[in-house]
Formats: sequence, structure tokens, C-alpha cells
Amino acid sequence: MMIPRSSYKSKIFFIIILFILFFIIVNIPNMNVLEIKNTNKDEILFQEKIFPGYVFATKINHSVQLTPVLEFFEIDENYHILLTKTIVKDLGWGMPSAPEGDFSYQNGEMVIKNINRKIKSFIFRVSYISKPKLILRGRTYDLRFLVDDSDALEIGNKRISIINRIYFLLRKKS
Repeated sequence: MMIPRSSYKSKIFFIIILFILFFIIVNIPNMNVLEIKNTNKDEILFQEKIFPGYVFATKINHSVQLTPVLEFFEIDENYHILLTKTIVKDLGWGMPSAPEGDFSYQNGEMVIKNINRKIKSFIFRVSYISKPKLILRGRTYDLRFLVDDSDALEIGNKRISIINRIYFLLRKKS
């Protein structure tokens, strides 16, 4: 049985288009994102494209002194997460005896700057007692209203394809 010439050309054209699409998809550049994942539920809560200089912070109330503790993180030029600064009101359990970085008092608070400790990712355990918050893009998110008490959030830098990013955004909208 002979395949008509027009059908043969259509198949060749279709195969060429598939190869071109495959080549385009394979060569789409990846992007670095800050990803926050609830490890208890294996659910990605937040994912945002990051760039060198991107800053975010965590805030809790110390369980003994009940005063705020803030930790600031920054993305460096190699897209590593750096712990850059910690601010606490009171000395107490959990305070380093020999802090890294530069120590000073500012506005009644102890500030440790220039820590610059490289972190791949970290676990941020949510305890409703400590009133945990994430500060992202200048907005404060009270985690007591987003996750369950005692849930563990993994916060880290991840390199993903644009296709995965679009998939995440579409899934979050539905």
C-alpha cells in the first residue's frame, strides 16, 4: 500500500515541528526561586523568582522572654541563602555566647550583623506559641493562619525550569 505524497509530507512536517518544540523546551533557561514547602503535607506554599540582593526574614517571639527575634536572609550573587542579621531584645537561652558577625545595641535591641552564614535550606518549625511570621517582599505573613501548629516548613533556594514555575502558578490559582 502506498502512502499518498501529501500525507507523507504532513507526517514529516509534524515530526519536524515536534523536534523544534523539543529543542525549544530543552533549551528554556532555568530560574532560581525561593521555595517554602510544608514538609508535613508535602505541599509547596510559596515559590518566587529570586535575584542577588533579595531579602526575606523570619520573626518569632522567644518562648521564654516572649520578646521578638528576627533573622534576616539575603540571596548572594551565586544564589546562595545567607543568614545576614539577627535582632533580639533580651539575652536568654538560645543566644550565642560568641556570636558570628558584628554585635551592637540599637534602639534597645541587640543586633548581630554581617553574619553571612551560607545556608542551602533550613527548617522553620511553626509553633503557635511563638507567633511565627515570614516577611517576604515587605509583607508579613502570620503562619498561624497558613499552616498547622507544629508543622515544619522547609525554606530554600531551588533551581527550576520555567515550565515547572508556570505549572506551580497554574496549580495555585485553581
